[in-house]
Amino acid sequence: LRSRVRGQYASSDNAGEAIAGALLGALTGAGTPRAFAAIHNGTDVPNAFALELAITSQGEGRFDFGPYQGSGDTGYRIAFTPGASPTVQLLKATQGGVAVIDSWEGDLGRSVEFEWTRNEDGEMSVSANGETLFEVSDRSFRDPFQGFLMLNGGGDFTVERVAVSG
Repeated sequence: LRSRVRGQYASSDNAGEAIAGALLGALTGAGTPRAFAAIHNGTDVPNAFALELAITSQGEGRFDFGPYQGSGDTGYRIAFTPGASPTVQLLKATQGGVAVIDSWEGDLGRSVEFEWTRNEDGEMSVSANGETLFEVSDRSFRDPFQGFLMLNGGGDFTVERVAVSG
């Protein structure tokens, strides 16, 4: 699966605001992307799971993936941000918002093989290319997950393999 999204800045009816917003976004690297790509699978994922995902990036961008509950707004996500300041974050999305559980900074290269496990006690381990990035415990979600999602928040990514088991 290959996904490519080119970020666009939200437009404004006021030409001055639109120009200022585009300029500010270009200078800071911030902005509100209007375009993104999402794919989800409604197959049940047990509360304790093992996940493998192999991905290749073609530069900047952000790619999130993980199990979800309900309509997809709640669950765990790994946010992979390659590029000039590469990071990997483990996120928890709840009705109250999104929180960072743990974060790692460093260059993993263009091709990354993620391994993510979670046991029945909420202990999680995330590794990339054989290197452990985090080992954490979070018991926010005790019920099974209703599916798995992938979000391309602006970038060019090729997902080479996805395997979820429980």
